[in-house]
Amino acid sequence: MAGDDTDYKDQLNEVQALESIYSDTPESFSYTIDSDSQIRGCITVILSKIENGIAVHADEKVIHVYHLPPLLLCFTFPQDYPSHSMPLFSLRASWLDSINRHQLREILIDSWTNCHGMPVLFTWIELLKEETMRIILSQKSIDLNKIVLEENEAETMRKGSAELLKTFVEFNEWATQNDFESEWYDCEVCFSSKSGKECVRFMPCGHVFCIECISDYYRQKLRDNLIRQLQCLNVGCDSPATQTQIRRVLSDKEFEVYEQRLLEGALNLMSDVVICPRISCQAPVIVDGGENSSLASCTLCHYSFCMLCKKAYHGVEVCSLTEESRRKILSQVASAAPAQLEEIYKRCGGKKQLERMLEALKSEEWIECNSKSCPSCQAKIEEQPGRNLMPSLNWKHYAAIFASVSGMPVFCYWYYSLPHVVDRFTEKWMIEEPEKDNKEFREFMEELSAMHQKADYAEIKDKVAAEEMRRRTLRQ
Repeated sequence: MAGDDTDYKDQLNEVQALESIYSDTPESFSYTIDSDSQIRGCITVILSKIENGIAVHADEKVIHVYHLPPLLLCFTFPQDYPSHSMPLFSLRASWLDSINRHQLREILIDSWTNCHGMPVLFTWIELLKEETMRIILSQKSIDLNKIVLEENEAETMRKGSAELLKTFVEFNEWATQNDFESEWYDCEVCFSSKSGKECVRFMPCGHVFCIECISDYYRQKLRDNLIRQLQCLNVGCDSPATQTQIRRVLSDKEFEVYEQRLLEGALNLMSDVVICPRISCQAPVIVDGGENSSLASCTLCHYSFCMLCKKAYHGVEVCSLTEESRRKILSQVASAAPAQLEEIYKRCGGKKQLERMLEALKSEEWIECNSKSCPSCQAKIEEQPGRNLMPSLNWKHYAAIFASVSGMPVFCYWYYSLPHVVDRFTEKWMIEEPEKDNKEFREFMEELSAMHQKADYAEIKDKVAAEEMRRRTLRQ
């Protein structure tokens, strides 16, 4: 049995050598030794990259791939291998037809004939790589429809052409990513040189950026709620980011927020679905109250609300809008599509109501820019050109504006309810004698300004009356 011991040692040496070769990809090679010392195992044969790619047809779809799915070579060593017998083997590749698989088997058998008495597995692996590529490239393309129709193997028939095509797509993406990660690239944002494992390449543009820069950019977009703009960072490029790429650059919590906002955005595009406005709920609500109804009822928290203003349902009453909401709606009117205008009309109580709202808002903006508040009643008042008084529209109050001589700030305060008093005060004091008591006038006006800041209008009135009486006495 010396020969048997030698064969067994050769078998162990061969599988251990293969184990060392596949140490970087241990999933590509595995073997077991059973109770009677028989060795059996499987080898995943990865094919070389096709430089120009090859077309793959399935149903009516055609894809272009550069990497073909691997072959699976399963083997069992006889007791007298390699001295006498050839390894028992099977070759699995559902995307190869029976003719091609038969050709490859014959090639392996011929190789054993030439290498009789020597370990043959490594030679078989290299032959499978070379001969499979030669056969495929000679065909120009791969027709999966034809393979499924002609094959009787259960695995091929079960998968079908669509499943086989998916296998091609997934493996091509995986192999392409492996090639990418083995290279080094310059990030187009930070200009740092980083390995492919630290970078992301967008398709179909091919622009490459490091994960750190993409992560910062996407987080900012997430904060700004611009989730539909997660795309290539190159200016003017609109290559979209895949879900895999987005998940890779965001944390689990950030990706969860991204998915939630993506769902909300999709639901907002659906006219019959709204989000429950209750902060503690936020569940999607299907609206089934009819085309002209704004009633929505949450089945989770049982809250009935208006789907337009998101407040408690108010029947046929016009939605109660805040100042901010009104301005937001009116800003949307100019660029709104016809369908959006109809929704805005409904929310505002009709087209005429919206027009009245628009006029009122324009009036408010004009009043805000061209008027002041009456210090007494806070009503908006308009300054009349050429006069230092502004008549208040609220009853008979008047506000006088005293403009001091150079350097004095402008201020206003309530004086008298009768306009002739203000006119007389202005004419006698500020026009007839502008230079005589300039210093004294400045001091007086500063005192009035301080009183005005304290809103002590009664004291101002008394102060002005006393000063007028003093000046009358001086004139006499």
